[in-house]
Order: sequence, then structure tokens, then C-alpha cells
Amino acid sequence: MKKLFTLFAMALIALLLTPQSSHASHMAGMDITYEYTGTPNAYLVRLKLYRDCSGISAPTQVNICWSSATLGLSGTVTAPNVSLTPVPNTPCVTANATCPGGIGDIEEHIYEVVITLPQPASDWTFSWYECCRNGAITTLQPNGLYNSCTLDNLLAPTNSSPYFLNLAYTRFCVGNQFFYDQGAIDVDGDSLVFSLVTAEDGTGSCPPAPYPNTYIAPYSPTNPLASSIPITINSNTGVINFIPSIVQVAVICVLVREYRNGLLIGQVKRDIQINIVPACNQIIPSFNNGILTAGGGQLLANCNDYSVIIPFDTNFQCGSAVPTDFSAVTPFWSSKSSSKCYSYQLYKWSNRFFIGYFLKSINGWRNFCLGEAWI
Repeated sequence: MKKLFTLFAMALIALLLTPQSSHASHMAGMDITYEYTGTPNAYLVRLKLYRDCSGISAPTQVNICWSSATLGLSGTVTAPNVSLTPVPNTPCVTANATCPGGIGDIEEHIYEVVITLPQPASDWTFSWYECCRNGAITTLQPNGLYNSCTLDNLLAPTNSSPYFLNLAYTRFCVGNQFFYDQGAIDVDGDSLVFSLVTAEDGTGSCPPAPYPNTYIAPYSPTNPLASSIPITINSNTGVINFIPSIVQVAVICVLVREYRNGLLIGQVKRDIQINIVPACNQIIPSFNNGILTAGGGQLLANCNDYSVIIPFDTNFQCGSAVPTDFSAVTPFWSSKSSSKCYSYQLYKWSNRFFIGYFLKSINGWRNFCLGEAWI
């Protein structure tokens, strides 16, 4: 913030010497995806932008560049803002609500437009650039933000890109181990490969001329924040594993490559601002299943002469589910007679917010046992 001086000359000097990027910065993350419309070469392009409410306003429209280097073709299309949603603060951490209406400190803005490409190509790119990144970022030099996604509609003319269920903005806590899931979905069932890559800047030209953001040592694309363990990303699931060690604001850039029959047909990239706070609030999760609530976190199922009891472990850390959270969940069974019943296995499915438990018999799925717990 600029200091207010009583003398006009001093105020003018201060204005001229104060960097403008910290005042104008507002972008806290983004991604671009596309969806085939059913019309040849026509795609609904969707840009999601996350705005820091303490910065300047988000644009009411954006100019998305489409380009192909092999064809030497490019152009821009204006995408209007079709959605504005304040992102509520997670109960896991304490943060000030700076957005209008007192809901959270980040807004999600969605821009959409149908782009009809002139012909098929192997290297179509949809891209966008704007200055400036959030001035609170501590792992990058002051930079702009460039992002893009690609499409090979010679190989896959009806392809839709992967898209993300989880936000491109989140908070984590010092000392807590996190498994950060991107929540990537591909409606075509293509194979996805995840990796950490360089966050990019650009010039705003079309065709684009992106270049790497400058990282502040010791940070890098594969070491984007301070962690007490090596930062890893599962190339098959996109889950990022780390333990934050200091309070900071970092940027993680995740590239998702899309393969069909072993051939690369496109890729999307998301630029994610990561806020590391001193500590998580201690919150005990609650069950959304009435039977679990009434049973103190246990399910009881009967099969002929067998009774099966499944206890649900509620020892979860706020904000992230980790494999060790499920170590205490073990089915117990007892026999009332010697009558033969089924053999059972406990199946566990989890992501960052939801855990489901299922029993399976040797003869197929059984419908007598299903429980859920939000964390």
C-alpha cells in the first residue's frame, strides 16, 4: 500500500517509485478446458479464473487466442463472464472474508465461448494471458500469468479435454501431510498422465509467445513450495503429496496429458495458488448417514449365521485425507453356528472430501451395507 503524504511532491514521488504490480495483482489461479459441441471443429472453451478479492476486479470478458503453428493460423474470440461464485472459506483454517457479501476471500469467475476452428490440425492451442499474478505470492518473482490447453483434432476430432472438480486454489497447514487431489475427469475415458511443470508468463500476443516464470531459489517447478518431505505427484492419479514446513504463498502448475490408444491427443494445464497457514483448526468429521450417526460410527450387517461389524475411524486431519486415516477401519465378524456364509473383503474409496465403504461377497456386490462419511 502506498503511504499518504501531505506534500503533493512527496506523494508524486512515492507514486512513481512504488511498484504497480502489487496494487493491480488479483489472479490466484486458472485453467482452460474445452468441450466438443457435436459440430465439426466447434468447441465450447471454458476459462476458470480465481480472483483475490483484495485486488482489482476481474475482467467482464476475456480474449481467448486460438492458434496452430503448423497451419500458421490464429485469431482471438471474446468470451463473456457467465458465472461469478464466491469461494467460501474452509472451516479447516481461519481466514478473513474480503469478498462482497462477506463470503470468503476468493471468487471463481467462469468465461465461456464456442470457437469454431477453420480446419483440423495436430496442434491447436487455446490460450490466455493477463498481468498480473497475486502480489502475495512468495515463491515467484512478480509475473503475469499465461495458460493454455491443446487439441489434436486430426487424431481425435470429437475429443473433449479433461476438466477438474476441485478448485485451482486452496489452503494447507504447516506440519500436516497432504494428499492434494486434482479431481480430473475425462468424459471420453482417455488415459491421463500428470506432472508438475513450469508456471508461465506471456506477452499477450496471438499467436502466443509464452516464457517461464522466474522462481525464487530454492523453488522450482518440481519443488514449488517448502516441504519437509520430497514433493511428489502420482502420474496416474494427479495426487500431490507434501508436508508444508513454513507459512508462504506458492504456485503449483500441473500438466495433464491426454492419451488415446497410446497417442497424445491433447493436454490441459492448471495454475494453482497454494496458501500455507500456520495451523489447521481441529474439526471432528460427522457422518451424513443416519444409521452411522445412531450407531456411533458402526455398521452392522447379517448374512445367514454371520454378523459383520464395520467401525468407521473418525480420526481424520482437517483439510486432507491420508492413507493412514483408514488404518483402524477393519471388519469384524462372528458366527452363530457352523453354517457356511460368504467370505468378505472391505473396499475403500476416498478422495479429499468423501469416504465410502462397501462389502463384497464372492458372489458379487451385497446391498446390505453402505456407509458414508464427509471429512
